[in-house]
Amino acid sequence: MSEDFISERIKQIIEHMGVSVMFFEKQIDTSNNSIGSGVRKKSNFSGEILKKILNKYPGISAKWLITGKGEMFVNPEENKEKLSEKDNKYILSLEKNVELLEEKLQQCQDEKKLLKNNKSNV
Repeated sequence: MSEDFISERIKQIIEHMGVSVMFFEKQIDTSNNSIGSGVRKKSNFSGEILKKILNKYPGISAKWLITGKGEMFVNPEENKEKLSEKDNKYILSLEKNVELLEEKLQQCQDEKKLLKNNKSNV
């Protein structure tokens, strides 16, 4: 694993936090897919993006994020950044939406089968 890319360290942060790239982008208030595509392409990130990450997650070491030297966290005893109550509510609402969409998809698939069966009986 290459430690020379800031994008790799951003990927490590996202994995360590156990969140999706989309959720992370929303948390640091960046445009959709700006982090995801940057990580995939191993792009350099602007100082503005790095500032947003460090402002949202002050426990992350700026030195580590920029240079790869030292520990990921300013306080290495921290195992994981804690999500705020607002973040947890957002995750729960997303999970509920996914559940509702899965149910709707199943209904649509059932209707499709029914229509297909009715068509073949005509």
